[in-house]
Amino acid sequence: MSTPEALTRIYKVSDNFMIQHARTLRLNLMEDQAAFILRDPDFQTPYELNWNIAITAAESHPTDEQVDDMMTEKTANVETAMVNCRNKWMDTKPFVKKAFPDNDAVQNKFGFNDYKNADHSHSGMLKFFRLLHGAATEYSAQLIAKNYTAAMIAEIETLHAALLTADTEQEKFKTDIPVYTRDRSQKHNAVYAICQTVCETGKLIFRDDYAKFQKYLLPASDEATPMILKGKVTQPVVGPAGTPALPVQGVSINIMGLPALTTQSDSNGNYGFGSIPAGTYTFNFNKPGYMPQSMPGVVITDIAHPVTLNVVMMPMP
Repeated sequence: MSTPEALTRIYKVSDNFMIQHARTLRLNLMEDQAAFILRDPDFQTPYELNWNIAITAAESHPTDEQVDDMMTEKTANVETAMVNCRNKWMDTKPFVKKAFPDNDAVQNKFGFNDYKNADHSHSGMLKFFRLLHGAATEYSAQLIAKNYTAAMIAEIETLHAALLTADTEQEKFKTDIPVYTRDRSQKHNAVYAICQTVCETGKLIFRDDYAKFQKYLLPASDEATPMILKGKVTQPVVGPAGTPALPVQGVSINIMGLPALTTQSDSNGNYGFGSIPAGTYTFNFNKPGYMPQSMPGVVITDIAHPVTLNVVMMPMP
């Protein structure tokens, strides 16, 4: 028996952040492609072109939010069709009463005794309108004599068809949602798998180059390489005790005196530096819309003595 395909992402950051990171990594690869090819000829063109195709395919796939929006649209179409059917029934009842006063048997063939139950479900309304159209067709002469025209009778079938189409599309889309999720995960995972390969190779090639090594780290939430300095950037906690601090994504972290060594916080607020020369430094944290932060006097020794530096960023007033 085959194993069901996994529907989960193989990375911890958000889809958007992963794709953004992949695009940056791809540019880094293109700058350093000669060094990569020397190590492994598989990195020669069209490697970077195929990577771009994979990124574009992942970006073009509907997001989870867009799938929710599509489902909302399908549901709204069904509800609109249901409202149209309800209104049609309310418009039809007086003509039936005029054509068949005090004739419960015929009135019930038009659904007078069934409508209350039919109104509770799409399938019930579909069945009701199918029978309503049958009764209206059977008694068309009597209805037309009371000014319920042939066009009005035909509209019953038109509204039945509209509700059937909307309901079918909604039910079909419900079955498609897991497929959308699976395909989206597969496409994003494919991009991330390339990121992993490029970063693994880049860290080997540039293990003695502080700045280059930093460029080939995965997002901090996903990077397995030990960090010489790491931390998390959050906003001040607002709310009752126990409320978790919200992460701040996209904070630029720079080291005073080492302009080539930079990074940014990922979608979980995490950041990390893989390698920094021993010394005492000031770390600067900046993001538009937030008060800048400086953390002076941070002592860096070696990877055996990593430093954790968590920072709270205050939004601009």
